[in-house]
Amino acid sequence: MKNPLRVILFCFGKFLFLSSLHSLGQERISGQVINKSNKSIQDVSVILFSKTAGQVLKTSITDAGGHFEINSDHLLDNDLKFTHLNYDERIIHLDAEALKKGVITVLLEEASHRNLKEVQVTTKKRLIERKIDRTIFNVENSIAVIGGDAMDALSKAPGVRVGSNNSISIIGKNTVKVLINDKLLRLSGDDLVNYLKSIPAADLSRIEVITNPPSKYDAEGNSGLINIVTRKAKREGFYGNVRMNFIKTVYQSENGGLSFSYVKDRMTLTGGVNGNHNKTYATNTKRTFYPEQLWDESANKTKKNRSISGSIGLDYKINSKQLIGFQYNTSFPGNDDKASSLTTVGAYEKLNPDSLITTNSLTSTRIQNHSFNIHHEIEIDSAGKGIFTDADYFYYTKGSSGIYSSYAQEDAMSDPVHLSGALNQTPQKIKLMSAQTEFRYPVRSYKLSWGAKVSMIRNNSNSNFYIENADTLLLDTSRTFKFRYKENTEALFFSGNRSFGKLEVQLGVRAEYTQINGVSETYNQENEASYLKIFPTAYFLYKFNDEQSLSLTYGRRISRPEYSRLNPFRYYSSPYSYSEGNPYLLPSYSNNFEISHNYKDLVTSQGFVSILNNGFDQIGIPDKNTNIIGIVQRNFLKVTSCGINETINTTYSSWLEGYHEISVYHNSTVSSNINTPKKVDGWGAYLSTSNTITFNKKKTIFGSTDFWFQFPEVSGVDKVKSYYNLDLGLKLLLLHKKLTVVINGTDLLKSNKVYFSSITNSIVQNYGGYSGARSVRLSLSYKFGAAIKSPRKKNSVSNDSEKKRI
Repeated sequence: MKNPLRVILFCFGKFLFLSSLHSLGQERISGQVINKSNKSIQDVSVILFSKTAGQVLKTSITDAGGHFEINSDHLLDNDLKFTHLNYDERIIHLDAEALKKGVITVLLEEASHRNLKEVQVTTKKRLIERKIDRTIFNVENSIAVIGGDAMDALSKAPGVRVGSNNSISIIGKNTVKVLINDKLLRLSGDDLVNYLKSIPAADLSRIEVITNPPSKYDAEGNSGLINIVTRKAKREGFYGNVRMNFIKTVYQSENGGLSFSYVKDRMTLTGGVNGNHNKTYATNTKRTFYPEQLWDESANKTKKNRSISGSIGLDYKINSKQLIGFQYNTSFPGNDDKASSLTTVGAYEKLNPDSLITTNSLTSTRIQNHSFNIHHEIEIDSAGKGIFTDADYFYYTKGSSGIYSSYAQEDAMSDPVHLSGALNQTPQKIKLMSAQTEFRYPVRSYKLSWGAKVSMIRNNSNSNFYIENADTLLLDTSRTFKFRYKENTEALFFSGNRSFGKLEVQLGVRAEYTQINGVSETYNQENEASYLKIFPTAYFLYKFNDEQSLSLTYGRRISRPEYSRLNPFRYYSSPYSYSEGNPYLLPSYSNNFEISHNYKDLVTSQGFVSILNNGFDQIGIPDKNTNIIGIVQRNFLKVTSCGINETINTTYSSWLEGYHEISVYHNSTVSSNINTPKKVDGWGAYLSTSNTITFNKKKTIFGSTDFWFQFPEVSGVDKVKSYYNLDLGLKLLLLHKKLTVVINGTDLLKSNKVYFSSITNSIVQNYGGYSGARSVRLSLSYKFGAAIKSPRKKNSVSNDSEKKRI
């Protein structure tokens, strides 16, 4: 552990030393722009110019806190000009006294010739934006997700793929973790899906795909993070939105909700309630080629989902330097899954099957989520110094009950014979507590930040297994299980940023010390482990000019096993199929490198390399003697991914704009498990195009087309066939743009069908299915509310504000 730490400290010390040498020859001026009410002003143009030379030397723009910074070799005896649409222009001469202070506060007067109430500036964000460390998908600009939920929005985010097993990954790379407003969601699988489906897309502002997160973020997530950012209230007054959506697949579904915001002086209150009733239909197939027999299984599942969710949040500006707030979210999802499968068993040389096996199952799940956050922000000075503190509590309970019965027949005409039946009850409780403090401290030409985080996780999982015997259910103690899991993590992080003319450098490091304890009360078995790991990050951005830039990034990441993977309990879904966890699973680690060229934010070319070590995954191992398939968890993978990615933002005309992406990559998987091939590798490619059409000059009728195609690829030890998807949408703005009517068609060609092929224990398996994604959705949304009248003008206050491994 000492060697990596020494290397990091040496590199960072060298960075600071070289930065200080460069700063001797360059001057810096920074500050904050405010108005009469001592409120910061965003988007003020700051121009450094020389009267004698008659030219502009450098420009900047103030951020959300009104802060700016200019570095130049030519500050002395030149001028700074501050301009904004709603304020009078101001010019400040930079003499020796001003430069000695280094930090200035600039007061702008409201433009006397302009009535602010009559000024409305409308800016339109691109659907997709590219930043140095992330890609931003502006959900509020997307027609395709209107009336949908957060899961629908994720599936539309560029480069993000939602798999048939509910895994979320980046195209050509490994899985990622999901955050809500910078808070890590420790949920996975169906639990994550249920949570995200309880969040309407109407409550989302944007989705940030962060392939190489800075050190302030948790190191969790091998290929990065996806941060879902919710909408914030910005205008003084009371505003709301009521919506209703009707979805037609094989069945009909409905959902709706109400959200509101109230902003007055220093207070911002937000809230909402949502409900849905969904019913979906999915099909799956699996063919297992045993030495003497072919087992051909086809299954269908009907899934009913009902949920109600709500949220309430309050931010209060104590004074011009402090803000305190809280956020509470809750949801109550419930699922009823009814499945039926038919397995045909027969020798290869026979035309007719030897037997038929039918399995029927019914699983009911009830969940409660409660999440509470309190946050406090202190602004120390106008240069950007501040202290930011967050504390979170998350409580999750799940009760699940599944029953199955299996029958065998010699052929389709014979009477079925009962094979077996069972009832499995699996209650679970999870508590998560965390707290983080971050200090931001710009010093001269450096932007420094550091902080600490602690988190505690408690997971209790039980399983009661009953077998069917003569119309009664008997408790099978050999399959009844109690599992307790504890995890504590303490983290320290540091980041430093410095500009060297056209080159911007940011280095960071995060240290995480984790202690875990897993207890199986059934087996009287306890497993403990602790480890300290270092996660460095590095960013280099070189701006050739205002139109072109080149960036290079590096980051080390970790992926810890989800709780369900650690539970050693064996769960039977049929007499011939079971799954079990592994309490000895260890985390996997990845090193990620990226190089990217950006031209005018229109064309971005990117190359990437990702190396995953000690990867874990599930393996379906068929037994040649019993024909039972056991799905087990193992650390056995080393995955190397490399590729190129090209994205283009286009504006063909005032009525047509689009976003296009193509990725070509190579995945190589080396397995240490004797049941799988030693190496599986291959090329893959992905292309997509998303277009928005404006049909009239009033901009009240819009259309959208979204198409993507996934070419064959390698995923872990599986080979995946090609599949594709086409969506169309139409959006109408009525009643002075207060009423929004949207019709969306999803997977209209019914082509989003994913099929896999793998070899395990020398037995070939082909499997896959269709999730029933094809649908037509009608969405109605109505905005209401009004501004609060005040006898004097005020600026409205806009206040900007962990859970994934179940």
